[in-house]
Amino acid sequence: MINYPDEWHAADLLAFSGRGAVSATIKLGTCSRISHIGGVAYVDRAALRESDKISEARIERWQDRFLLFEATTLSQFPCEITGEKIRGVQSIPPARRIHAYDGTVELFRLTPPYRERFEREGLGPVLTHEALRRIGAVYDGRGAIFAGTNWIARLHYWLFWRRVDRSTLFCNEYWGSLLAAVDLLPASNMSLSTPGSLFRRLVSSGVYAKHSDLKSEAMA
Repeated sequence: MINYPDEWHAADLLAFSGRGAVSATIKLGTCSRISHIGGVAYVDRAALRESDKISEARIERWQDRFLLFEATTLSQFPCEITGEKIRGVQSIPPARRIHAYDGTVELFRLTPPYRERFEREGLGPVLTHEALRRIGAVYDGRGAIFAGTNWIARLHYWLFWRRVDRSTLFCNEYWGSLLAAVDLLPASNMSLSTPGSLFRRLVSSGVYAKHSDLKSEAMA
């Protein structure tokens, strides 16, 4: 059984910890239990009409909803925006992604002061615009891998580069840039961070706090 929240909020962040060899290498190489990051934004027709990522026919059939945005090449599902499989930035219904994920998933949410400011300043549409603007972008994972301080991260590059997810470590760059766009994170070189270090930074600064375990070892 998966512990889905009663409702999703814009800027919710999901911390993924996979069971596979690639995730294990990432976690070991970055000294973190987190191997991947995704986040939630609300997508309505108004936002889609400002985007060039979706056809008019798909907009007419669109049902406004929250979607999970992430940078990955391992998803087995087509992007919810384009209707095509993408090796890079894409979107998917959160429940579908969590259900299919082989590993654990934790939910982090904005702390009350930051949630209040996010809502007061109307930053939800800004987040959605930035998330949509990057749909389809392909990320080169080499820079992210070499950003790790552990020698295992470098070994991972040499052993697995041609065979595994080239954007897994760049999920943090994608969401770091989105959070910077809505003033939840100072603008900086996100390619030097990792999924785990990004969460540590957000939690230690009081911007985010863990909300719940969506999928634990017992549930997975």
